[in-house]
Amino acid sequence: MKITDYSSMAMNIISNGWHLPLVNGKVNSSNIEDKIVIGIYNKDLGPILAEEADLVIQLVEELVAEYGEKT
Repeated sequence: MKITDYSSMAMNIISNGWHLPLVNGKVNSSNIEDKIVIGIYNKDLGPILAEEADLVIQLVEELVAEYGEKT
């Protein structure tokens, strides 16, 4: 994936609230992973590696930490 794809996915996750509810002050990675899998099954997303999904979740975590959960 291109770096722009990671940031687009992260912003899409945040704008749809898929990172919520926060769990122990961190984004809900389980919910994000579920939405990624659903996107792949629905063919809205191409296949991605687990490491790529982890990178997107980390990016969402960093954005929420810097700008707040309502980013």
